[in-house]
Amino acid sequence: MTGICFFIFLVSIFFAIFLKTWLQYKKTGINPVTFQRNSESVHDYVGNWFKFILGLIFVHVLVKDLLIIPKLGFLEQIGFQIFGIFLTISSLVLVIWAQQVMGNAWRIGIDKEHTTSLIITGPFQLSRNPIFVGMLISSFGVAVLIPTYLMWFLFILSWLLINIQVRLEEKYLLEVHGETYLAYKSTVGRFLSKWK
Repeated sequence: MTGICFFIFLVSIFFAIFLKTWLQYKKTGINPVTFQRNSESVHDYVGNWFKFILGLIFVHVLVKDLLIIPKLGFLEQIGFQIFGIFLTISSLVLVIWAQQVMGNAWRIGIDKEHTTSLIITGPFQLSRNPIFVGMLISSFGVAVLIPTYLMWFLFILSWLLINIQVRLEEKYLLEVHGETYLAYKSTVGRFLSKWK
């Protein structure tokens, strides 16, 4: 399953981040990646941690069979592995769908220089943050596929960072879109519609 894990991870990162970033920059001339390298804001710390986690996952996937890393062995059963593959592929589909619906409004992080419209259609009718939901599903799926304690720690860390980033983005969206965002927020949940 190592080859499948690595392939899914690379495909997800390529399509959800690199290709989409390049296409958007080429189309609009705006870099959709808004995290700064030298800033001391919480927003940029979160962005740098996300980069660190992605790098660590990449290295971990490459060397997991070379190291003795404690595992949750029961998750190595074929049923769990197929479930992990399903989750990671489903998350990629959800992220790409949300990115397509966002169109030129898609960003990685908060872009205070270029105000965009509030997107409330497609997957945004089910979740205010479908891309983050996709990232959480992906992180969970990778932790199932590579069931080491390190991967589960990275999943928990991702969950914490996503919760911080979502709250930062909610504050920004409220400042920019005011009552329109409040009305949207009252009808659609932060991650799922059932939970506001």
